[in-house]
Amino acid sequence: MLTVADIWEDAGRIFGNCDEEERYVRISDAIELLATKGEWDPLRGYVDICCTGNCVTLPNEVETPLAVLIDGHPSLAQDQLFQFHLNGPGADWRACDFTWIDGGLWPTYSDIPGPRRLFAFSTSPLDVGETINIFGQNADGDDLNDTNPVQNSMPIPIQFGASSVHPIAVSRIFRIEKPKTVGRVRIVSVDYSNANCNDSGTLIADMQYWETVPQYRRIRLSRAARWARVYFRRKTGRVSKLTDLIPLNHRFALVTMCRAVQNYWQERIELGLANEAQAVRWMSEKESTLQPPGEFPIQVDIRAGLYDKHTDPFIGWD
Repeated sequence: MLTVADIWEDAGRIFGNCDEEERYVRISDAIELLATKGEWDPLRGYVDICCTGNCVTLPNEVETPLAVLIDGHPSLAQDQLFQFHLNGPGADWRACDFTWIDGGLWPTYSDIPGPRRLFAFSTSPLDVGETINIFGQNADGDDLNDTNPVQNSMPIPIQFGASSVHPIAVSRIFRIEKPKTVGRVRIVSVDYSNANCNDSGTLIADMQYWETVPQYRRIRLSRAARWARVYFRRKTGRVSKLTDLIPLNHRFALVTMCRAVQNYWQERIELGLANEAQAVRWMSEKESTLQPPGEFPIQVDIRAGLYDKHTDPFIGWD
């Protein structure tokens, strides 16, 4: 796996006299174009998560869950629309099998347990003075707008260490907007009437420095579990510093894709397409040498109506 430092100088020569921030943007564009051309092996990974129920929030790196083991058991996957199906689980799911449903994207990894007051704090004192905007509803079900009726969000100052909570109670959060910060920023909800923070709060968000609009994938399990192992496809992400990891294994293929991006910016479409095709070819050749042999056999679920070869006497006849 590469880092931004591995291609930084080459990208500088390709993109010319643009500033550092613009160079990061164009490198990110090249990574996204190349990474989404195929199911490259570095874009897939595993994560083990301890569960406290049947709702699991996945890390920010997860873009698409592909398979899930529930307490070590294989499980069937269903999309978000399945809960509305006549044979689906609806909102009150009580199943006896091993199944999981894609729960969509959420701004926090934990729901607010009820109307709560919030405070945000960073791991770096350099973030003091910045604010986070919370979009949602207050305890009465009205939109959050603090004291400004024109504003449809509630600003919360970022602190270094917990010192005071916001006076408005929040019942639901629809969206969070956060500036790029130096440290990690956490949001805690507390349930009491005074303005002093203590250790009785619930951590509902833990955001990395580069996250500006946090979105976390959730899945619903058919039963309460102790742990789940998720096989997933990761996000390509946007790079912002030299040590950021790049989920690709071919340096020169990525450099060539940077050339494609530059040609696209300069409206040299044919040259850009030629560079892109060559980069994808080199990437495919590299990945074919890294992929181990194996196969994914056909799966049969007899509950769907297929015959069971162990009970049907006609199965297996020539």
